Amino acid sequence: RKLLEKDRAESAAGRYLRAIALRPDDAEAAGFLQRAGYRRYGDAWLHRQGIAQREAREDRTAARRKRELELPERFDLRRLRRLRIWTDHRSGELVPFTSRLLVLIEAEEREYRRLFAPLEVAALEEGLDVVVFQSRSDYEAYSQRRGTAGIFLPQRGASAFYLPEGLGSEASDAFLRRVVLHEVAHQLAARLLGIRFAPRWLDEGLALQFETARWDPEGRIAALGAELTPHLAAAIERVRPGGAGWWGLERLIETPAQQVLDGTGEWVQEYYAQCWLIVRCLLEGGERERSVFFDLVEASRRWTAAAASPLEEVSRILSRRGLTVEMMEERLRGRFGTIRPRGPER
Repeated sequence: RKLLEKDRAESAAGRYLRAIALRPDDAEAAGFLQRAGYRRYGDAWLHRQGIAQREAREDRTAARRKRELELPERFDLRRLRRLRIWTDHRSGELVPFTSRLLVLIEAEEREYRRLFAPLEVAALEEGLDVVVFQSRSDYEAYSQRRGTAGIFLPQRGASAFYLPEGLGSEASDAFLRRVVLHEVAHQLAARLLGIRFAPRWLDEGLALQFETARWDPEGRIAALGAELTPHLAAAIERVRPGGAGWWGLERLIETPAQQVLDGTGEWVQEYYAQCWLIVRCLLEGGERERSVFFDLVEASRRWTAAAASPLEEVSRILSRRGLTVEMMEERLRGRFGTIRPRGPER
């Protein structure tokens, strides 16, 4: 009799689980599941035993990740669904920040999956890692970068940010949408697409597409690349006619990643602006241009080291679609105005 009752209860739970998956606001299903020992866990309803097993597994994973991230002992973990936030801020200091961060990053992940629907996108098994420092000196020592507020660290598989003490509850949406989403876009490329050695211009141009997204009132991404920051807009004007001029595709493609990391001021702003123009031209062009974009991403997924000759790789991919670097230059001129190479590299 007990086995029969258990079987009936499990069958009923299965029906209600299917019902609530179709209608998340089904009050009858939610009430039955709660009485049967289920509760909402992230995006799903799980039994308390399953939750205990999952939390134990997540605790083991978190301990391993903390060692891999080489974080000081004082750093605590705030787990929000598939987002892991590691921080030395006081408890409660980041609550408003983390709640807004979760909404934005989940929206970014959905848009990322939509954009790359033509490709095979991996499941996010362990979640994303975000490290938030309250001290600039600690952030700079950890990231080995000065003069920034955020960075993606591919060797650690995490995005790190500097958020001063006392600003956790007042972090502006501009900081969240510009700095955080830009760096998390790099992490999504690594975690969802498995890219480790993307061409720098492609990686930065794609991250800028998300950084400049337009958001609707419901907190969803309405359009990528639709709202330029003042710095990006000014840099784009400098590479238009009458400004400092276009570098030319060959120079952009061949610019070493380390040179970009070490770049400062207008030089790096202009580099980023031109990367964004190329990626936007590919994504918003015709069928051939979009095919080139996805071909470049697929090639990047296969690379186990940085390309020895980036220009040759790009030329080979363009040729498969009946294009050349010179033809892409023409398309850029047609879309963004008369773009001339800058001339000698400074």
